[in-house]
Amino acid sequence: MLAVPFNGNQKWIDNLRLEIKSPWRKWRAFDDNENVAGYRVIYDGLTFVTFKGVGHMVVAWHARDAFYMLKQYLNDKDL
Repeated sequence: MLAVPFNGNQKWIDNLRLEIKSPWRKWRAFDDNENVAGYRVIYDGLTFVTFKGVGHMVVAWHARDAFYMLKQYLNDKDL
């Protein structure tokens, strides 16, 4: 079940016809092998990231995962 549907965003991105550099895959925060934080896909010039089980308040509900994602982004590292 989606907390916030992202399919509209996905359709918009698909219409950009960007080359996919790395397909959808799970990502985990801080090498947590038990919990999937979300999913991500990397296009040429764009990375689309989702958070599993979270609504609009990602930072409030999943602060640890949000911090990890931001840290990886600022350090130019993949999730």
